[in-house]
Amino acid sequence: MVEVVEISIADEGSIVRVDGAGSWRLDYLDGHFERLEHMLLAIRRARRRVRVLVDLRQAVVQSAAVAERIQYWTDRLYEAEDRVAIVVASSLLKSQMRRVAAITQREFFLSESAGRTWLMAND
Repeated sequence: MVEVVEISIADEGSIVRVDGAGSWRLDYLDGHFERLEHMLLAIRRARRRVRVLVDLRQAVVQSAAVAERIQYWTDRLYEAEDRVAIVVASSLLKSQMRRVAAITQREFFLSESAGRTWLMAND
C-alpha cells in the first residue's frame, strides 16, 4: 500500500496545494488533515480567502474507513466561502470524493490549470 499525501503552498500563498497519491492509512490521513487545518486557520487569521487545489490524479479509490474520515475532516475544515478544486483522473475516484467531500464551493477537474482558473475567478 502506497501512502503519499503532501501539503505545500503554491502561487505565493494564494492557493494551498494538496497532492495525494496511492491509498492512505487512517493515522497518516489524520496527520495530513491536522497540518492542513493549521494552514487554513493561519490563512483565515490573515483574513485571506481559502483556495485549495487538491491533486488526486495519482490517488486510488480509498477504503470505506478512509472515505468516512475524509468526510469528517472536510466537514470540519471548510466554510461556505472556501473554494476547493479537486483534480482527478478516474471517474470512480471522482464519484467517491463527490460523496465524501461535501464542500459548498467544490468543483472537479481533469486538469490542474482548469482548477486554478476556477479557484481564482472573481477574486
